[in-house]
Amino acid sequence: MIHIGKSYIQRVDGQSRLCADITIGNHRNTLWFSVDNSQEQYLCLGRADAFVMAFLAAAMRGDHELVCEDPMSERLHYQLNCDLIPALSSAIDRYHPIHITAPLTAEPYPNAGAVGTAFSGGVDSLYTIMTHGADCGYPISHIVVYNSSHFDQFGDKRQKMFLANCRQVVRFAGTYGLQAVIVDTNFYNVLGIESRSSVFTFRNVACTLALQGLLSCYLLSSAFSLSTFSLNCDRLDEQHTCARYDWLIVISSFTESLSFYLSGGEIKRWQKIQKLADWQPSWQWLHPCWFNAADKTNCGCCGKCICDLVTLYALGTDTLNRYSKVFNIPDFLHHLPERVAYVILNANSNIRAKEAYHLLKNSGVFIPPAAYVYERQFRRAMEQREGGGQ
Repeated sequence: MIHIGKSYIQRVDGQSRLCADITIGNHRNTLWFSVDNSQEQYLCLGRADAFVMAFLAAAMRGDHELVCEDPMSERLHYQLNCDLIPALSSAIDRYHPIHITAPLTAEPYPNAGAVGTAFSGGVDSLYTIMTHGADCGYPISHIVVYNSSHFDQFGDKRQKMFLANCRQVVRFAGTYGLQAVIVDTNFYNVLGIESRSSVFTFRNVACTLALQGLLSCYLLSSAFSLSTFSLNCDRLDEQHTCARYDWLIVISSFTESLSFYLSGGEIKRWQKIQKLADWQPSWQWLHPCWFNAADKTNCGCCGKCICDLVTLYALGTDTLNRYSKVFNIPDFLHHLPERVAYVILNANSNIRAKEAYHLLKNSGVFIPPAAYVYERQFRRAMEQREGGGQ
């Protein structure tokens, strides 16, 4: 059993933390969500919602019932117990059909009526911001950044990368008349190392539920089109990630005061890039890079950079050159055969590479013959590495 105690506010060094004491067996820890003191009123005090969602994946993996002292939003409690948990546990072997026990309330949590979305600088994030301006039914008013799972992959550089993203969010929000909200957490310390690909949507939603004093609507940027929806997710790789079923998580996370919507699921990634290329802010802010901090130029050689650069190349030279402030375009063109070879090599296992290669083949742009030579060399080297590990 995982016991979630009553929530409370703790003030530390100019930050306000929404805390709850978590007991698992004989071990007790405190999980917290932290914002600037000036934004303390945004924190959802007296509800277990955020803490339940933070622990949900771990509880299902460990076959732990969740028991809460604080009340849960009645709608969320019903959706998790009756929809999300049964669906995931019946389809995914590592998840067990647990139950959540908590006092219930149907009272909406008072909030400021804001509409928010997370900012990473990536294709999905910028597409959501571009398509939810003032003339949209849900115009974005607040940009958030969560220290929830994305930065765990950087090990000792985790905090440095998070702070760089925070600086970028503040600059972006200030430039476009939006409000910035930064939520730090101690997920990494309390929940330990979890596969980011299997938990990042749960954690993103958990941080949003902690801000029910601010948000009435949250737009979660979809990494994949809805046509790829799947619960066949036992392997933890790009083809088997919670992003494949984030639509199910989103529609199961509504409360009486907060609505969630999945943004960008209607189109493919290359189509988002095509539309972003006509939106000038993206020329300065696009940052899909896995490795370089958000306030640095994209590295140009990680998997995400390569796939997006090849997509831009396939869309035409004029389109590619629009991104000279955020990518080293001459370096990409100098290494074009190797970059295209990477996309060809990974087209069967990586959806970004698959889309980029499909667009490349159908665009009519020049594909260097050397790309196919490099692809064969890369494939042989990969097969040798895999064979040597057996």
